[in-house]
Amino acid sequence: GTGWDNQAVVEQRISVLECPSDPQAGERSNAGGTWYPRRNQPRSSYLLAAGNGTDYSRNYGRYSSAYYQGMFGNNGSARIRDITDGTSSTAAVGESWGGRHKCSSHYGPWGLSGVHTSVHGRVEGDTRNPNHPCWTTPGSCGWPAGTAWNRWAINAQWPQGWCRNAANRENISKAYAWQFNSGHAGGAQFLFADGSVHFLNESIDYFTFVLLNYIHDGRVANL
Repeated sequence: GTGWDNQAVVEQRISVLECPSDPQAGERSNAGGTWYPRRNQPRSSYLLAAGNGTDYSRNYGRYSSAYYQGMFGNNGSARIRDITDGTSSTAAVGESWGGRHKCSSHYGPWGLSGVHTSVHGRVEGDTRNPNHPCWTTPGSCGWPAGTAWNRWAINAQWPQGWCRNAANRENISKAYAWQFNSGHAGGAQFLFADGSVHFLNESIDYFTFVLLNYIHDGRVANL
């Protein structure tokens, strides 16, 4: 809808949602339009691990039998018993810095809001087929042309020209929407389903990283 009934809630800054090292965390933003409307909305620094899901996906429960389901989704989340890959092997929340770190300044995270791209952290990859060409062969996956699934890796940069950061008037490689990234050298922080926190290196094997984001694909990843 277009109402602002929850404005007093969504404009609140919550410290646990902001990385102390993120220079744009808490930065206020206003915008109109259909996709990214916001009023006095503070930036945050984390996305929920949603597996292959985004805000374009159906309700979370529709994916209960899908191998690519993550901890969170639209209007739903996993129960502990749903995480058959093990809570110590499943990511729940990960760092994602917006603003100048993304290829559009409209992209999230946007804290408690329901703005497009505000909360979903996405990975892409068919863990049923480790030999799928999209793991290793550029141009096999479609978006953008010339890249493989590992474009969704931690801190991976999408090619120059794929999107433009209008706020900074830059046309350089940056992280895309829904992607886990940070300004930390070498990786990003992740909260796991067992409550532990791990710094995942951006050089982590991408197949392993995808496994950590799926809750019941049947292949247990070890850190």
